[in-house]
Amino acid sequence: MEPTLSRISNRGFKPLVLTITREQIETLNLQPALDVIQSALSTPKIAAYNAGRLSLSVTGYVKGERIIKPNREIIQKYFLALDREFNGWFHLCNRWDNTLRMLFLATTPLKEIQSAGTEQPQLCFDLSELRLFISVHNAALMQLHKENGIPLRTTEHVKKLMQAYFDNYFLKLKEEKL
Repeated sequence: MEPTLSRISNRGFKPLVLTITREQIETLNLQPALDVIQSALSTPKIAAYNAGRLSLSVTGYVKGERIIKPNREIIQKYFLALDREFNGWFHLCNRWDNTLRMLFLATTPLKEIQSAGTEQPQLCFDLSELRLFISVHNAALMQLHKENGIPLRTTEHVKKLMQAYFDNYFLKLKEEKL
């Protein structure tokens, strides 16, 4: 199954859905995803239209009523490779679902931490990893602006939205821990 460009109407918002299959992840087949990304950036007008519209969908991990536990290392390997090929996610990804969080967690090394009174260790990341993620992807956003003719005003607006997105994400994490 190839990734598809889907337009789904939801109160006027029409996301661009990039579907990545389990098979593509396990075989490290990046090309179908890259084809969708490239078509979403094919001209400055199309790139501007697709700003903030991309939602990632990963399929193939549910078989009937059984959930197939994903192998984190394989998923991370796929998304790190995809991120090396295209790291302009901040321009394309929407900020209304978990796409950005999923990308961050799929490309970031996580550490197991055993909390007192819990049986299962929890996966955590270092805050410096988030800062690096934001820094690298903000630089890629600026490069995308230069290469694709996206107006600087749009790029600066997206940078502010990204910062607000991650600020809100951490505010929510802090509140949940209190």
